[in-house]
Amino acid sequence: MVFDLDVPTIGAMPGPGFHWDAPCLCDITIISEDTYFDDPHLSSGMVSGDGMGLLLQQMIGLKHANYLILTGGQIDAKTAYDWGMVSEVAPKGKVLERAWECARIIKSAPYHARCVASALCKRPMQRALMNDLRVNTLSEAYSTQISLNYGNYGGTENDQVDERFSGIWWRWRCSKDSDEELLNPRTYAGKIHDRVTAVEWFKEKHPEEYAELAKDLDGDHDYK
Repeated sequence: MVFDLDVPTIGAMPGPGFHWDAPCLCDITIISEDTYFDDPHLSSGMVSGDGMGLLLQQMIGLKHANYLILTGGQIDAKTAYDWGMVSEVAPKGKVLERAWECARIIKSAPYHARCVASALCKRPMQRALMNDLRVNTLSEAYSTQISLNYGNYGGTENDQVDERFSGIWWRWRCSKDSDEELLNPRTYAGKIHDRVTAVEWFKEKHPEEYAELAKDLDGDHDYK
């Protein structure tokens, strides 16, 4: 979608979120100082085939990216900037202001020139996605189908969690309560406790939502 825009693009991230792909595909990416990045697919039993892992490899280098993909760790805003993942880190609450300022700078150039320049900026990432995104997507689908065939999909005790638990787990990962553990070097014990911690956090912070979710769960799901 970003590549369909033939004008310069600026991605503004005022904080952490699930899919940071779109703002990081923009020509310029500005984030707040409390933003962090991760690729939690493998930690929930899934293959990172939707482009997250591929983008990390392109933006921060193979070894940094592989570590995040395989361990489920996170990096903070400063690290993301130091590793070349983002263009600028702004104070909290100032991200959009900085994005508009950059837009005014870009718009001061002739229209044709800024559009052609943007096309050149997009080209390296566009080429990488065209070459590898299809095999990445097929790999994630293949892995999920194997989990379904083995009856190993869904619930906190299974190798691959379903979408309902993933929503709980990802919300925990995007909360301040998970920062201390996930920003530090990952441990096996920490990984084992992630799922239980996420459910307990959700029950405490969002009891009404948890109660509604629990009503929909069948006997094959253990979220308690």
